[in-house]
Amino acid sequence: MSNPITGSVIGGGAFKVTGFLRQGAMGDVYVGRRVEDDQRVSIKLLDPGALGDAEVVQRFRQELEVSRTIDHVNTLRVLASGDLDTGQPFLVTEYLEGDTLEEMLEEQKTLPVPRVAHLAAQIAAGLGAAHQHGIIHRDLRSSNIMVCAIDGIPDVVKILDFGLARKEDGKLTQVGVHIGDPRYMAPEYIDEYRIDARSDLYSLGILMWEMLVGEPPFTGKPFEILEKHVETPAPRPSSRNGDVPEWMDAIVMKLLAKDPDQRPADADEVLEALEITI
Repeated sequence: MSNPITGSVIGGGAFKVTGFLRQGAMGDVYVGRRVEDDQRVSIKLLDPGALGDAEVVQRFRQELEVSRTIDHVNTLRVLASGDLDTGQPFLVTEYLEGDTLEEMLEEQKTLPVPRVAHLAAQIAAGLGAAHQHGIIHRDLRSSNIMVCAIDGIPDVVKILDFGLARKEDGKLTQVGVHIGDPRYMAPEYIDEYRIDARSDLYSLGILMWEMLVGEPPFTGKPFEILEKHVETPAPRPSSRNGDVPEWMDAIVMKLLAKDPDQRPADADEVLEALEITI
């Protein structure tokens, strides 16, 4: 795909844009090279049509600040940022080779229990690092989880898109509109616009259920899904997949408790239950 930015050098001459990669949520993503060592990088560029939308621009810049704050192996590493002459902000990150969890599940439908545990532990570790800084992802979904091969190591998780992240302040200031994917929303956010680290853990439970079964536990029209999150207990994954053992059922169902106080207290508790050290 031809694009005017391809071939440009940005970031004060530090990075060369070599080609278009894919469309992103807030703009296009390009592949490039760091000039000093020819290292491959990804370059996210805000859609020029969004420059007049202050909220979208803020989300883009927030992803940069949040990603730099967390700096964890299971979150996307930021290398540089800036603005083009057009005023478009850009974000240079490590280049990832792999698929989103959404893409994996479209192809494979379900994943074996040990692999689910391995991926879930890394998601929990990345979330835990964010939560230690008081940062709630708020938009955890299968399309925001990248599964990569890095330095010959397969199945390395990277949590993407902290553009909707919020500081852990209990009650959201803006009510009336739910932001994010309804399939992964925690009941307390839907019902009371209240969110904390345990809300991300609920979303992790949805992801684990999806990996084990092949789809999220609640489907339908958006308003139907929201209602189910609040009022309908999720079935055990083993009711849909007989290969799911009782111990995995127990972890997922605790994550999916309607009452946040009944969920794991933090990501470390999830890691302990999975018996995986990250």
